[in-house]
Amino acid sequence: MQARVTDFLLYKWRYVLGYGLLFVVIGGLLFAASRYVPGGLRPAEIETAVKSGSLSLTSLDPTMVVNLPYYVLQRGVFMLLGVSTFTIKLPSVMLAYLTVIGIALLITTWHRRNIAVIATTIAATSVQFLFLAQDGTPLIMYSFLATWLLFASTYVTRQKIFGTLWKVLAGVLFAALLYTPFGIYLAIAVLTTILFHPHVRFIVKRFSTIRLVLAAVFGIITLLPLIYASFVNHSVVFTLLGIPQHFSQIPANFKQTTLDLVGFFAPANGSLARPLYTIDVAILLLLGLVRLAAYRYTARGYICIFWGILLIPLVLINKDQATYLFPLATLILAISISGIITDWYKLFPRNPYARIVGLLPLGVLVLGVTISGATRFLNTYHYSPSVVATYSKDLSILQTQQLKNASSNNPTILIVAPSEQPFYSLVAKYDKRVAVATNSIGGGAIYTRAARQALAPAGEMTDIVTSSHTTDADRFYVYK
Repeated sequence: MQARVTDFLLYKWRYVLGYGLLFVVIGGLLFAASRYVPGGLRPAEIETAVKSGSLSLTSLDPTMVVNLPYYVLQRGVFMLLGVSTFTIKLPSVMLAYLTVIGIALLITTWHRRNIAVIATTIAATSVQFLFLAQDGTPLIMYSFLATWLLFASTYVTRQKIFGTLWKVLAGVLFAALLYTPFGIYLAIAVLTTILFHPHVRFIVKRFSTIRLVLAAVFGIITLLPLIYASFVNHSVVFTLLGIPQHFSQIPANFKQTTLDLVGFFAPANGSLARPLYTIDVAILLLLGLVRLAAYRYTARGYICIFWGILLIPLVLINKDQATYLFPLATLILAISISGIITDWYKLFPRNPYARIVGLLPLGVLVLGVTISGATRFLNTYHYSPSVVATYSKDLSILQTQQLKNASSNNPTILIVAPSEQPFYSLVAKYDKRVAVATNSIGGGAIYTRAARQALAPAGEMTDIVTSSHTTDADRFYVYK
């Protein structure tokens, strides 16, 4: 009997091998991004670390309730592993890896496994995602919560096994998403779908009241800090809603966000590599938007349409918020890829050879997009002067070079400027090899660049510690 393709072991295990290879490659990229590229900290990461380090139940600043889950996670990492460039980025790396898993599961549930592998590969190797994954700020929290909320909400309507667990998990994720800026708009999209989509409304009406109440109770408990902070400080509400503080800046914000998203020939400005969506991905997204019309009667179509109508205009008028479009863009990308494969299969419903030949160009496209995305991230965040200049390697230089011979019994004295004290005091709290001061001392010490410019160092300078930057490369001054 002639063997068929489906008889081969490799064919039967193709999705297991595909997912396994995908997660291994993504894990390697995330590790490289967190350790080596760009290998430093931008000001927003330093500010986030200081906030996490100052987190206290007895004196919680109401404004810190925004993205509170991320601060709690980062504080836990500090308590376990101390403060370093890697540990500051580690919470984002962990959440990014879980986001990749969530994207793969969600797209598998909404489409098919082959669509999930392709879309997840393109999304996870994009410049935008790799930036979020290594950025030690709460930006990745939105994508993580949005992805897993949609997956849990889908399982609530489709799975009877562990039904209570999925409902409670959806309630907690729903509440946690409200802690992030723009999170309320996905919540509104989900609620709108429940109210207006006939099939979803029919399923929800059949839910057990006790289970719904249980999920609501857990959600409300999760929301208590946010509710309290919103009453104490009303600015928290405006931040979460994404309402600009100064409406006069809306035109400038719109221009910058547009360039960040699709500025194909615009130079990088700040920490974001431009554009976040290259020409090939932008074309796929446009095809996905057109294809979305065919999905407008489905629950996933309702969510994407309502979510996009609410989210996109507000992201465009806010500065440095372009990355909040990532989860929505990933779902539209999956719709685009699904449409391309489906339309090709319709052309040749009974010819397997034509199907295979037609998928070869798609494979070349996917391979080209993924390789170009990963290499563009590595090159931009390693060689682009305007981007690299926004990252500081001072902490890595201090811990790997200047503190390698120090000990807790004989700590190194680090003289810092007042503006640097909160961050380096946090480092010293978990690293007893260094003691921080803001005034010049008579004995030997290491001065930061800012401290040396502001103070008159005592003693004889023995060494100047430099970074790889072409400008302002002198970072520390060693005096004996």
